[in-house]
Amino acid sequence: QLVMQANWILQDAVNYMQAKPVAPQLIDLNEIIRQVSADSAMAEQVAAKLQLADEPAMAMVDPGQAYHLVRNLVLFFRLVARPHN
Repeated sequence: QLVMQANWILQDAVNYMQAKPVAPQLIDLNEIIRQVSADSAMAEQVAAKLQLADEPAMAMVDPGQAYHLVRNLVLFFRLVARPHN
């Protein structure tokens, strides 16, 4: 079940990235990670603690695609970290 869910999350990210025209911009990936974490924590009403690099993590990417990809990665890692019976 975990593998099926992980495949869905990754396939969703791939589909999203292929469906929308790319408009790359120079952005700090740390800001995307902060935004995704804050949105996720607020939606689930939990506290989130981040430890990011002090230096900006600059990348030339489409902001919408970067947000979607980071969101899916966070979902995936939370799924993997969740205790399974």
